[in-house]
Amino acid sequence: MGGSNGSGVPIIKDNVIIGAGAVLLGDIVIGESARIGANAVVLTDVPPRHTAVGVPATRIFPNK
Repeated sequence: MGGSNGSGVPIIKDNVIIGAGAVLLGDIVIGESARIGANAVVLTDVPPRHTAVGVPATRIFPNK
């Protein structure tokens, strides 16, 4: 987790699950109860209760 070209750092809300090896870069917000897949590279916001996977990460569906 960290900044990207001086653009700020990620904000991680409550109850977020982040998989092993995931990278979160820049001024982004990871919403409450979101899930980040292992080895994902997250460059954009992830809404609350959504799952993000891949390189670069894409949102795949809301969590139940």
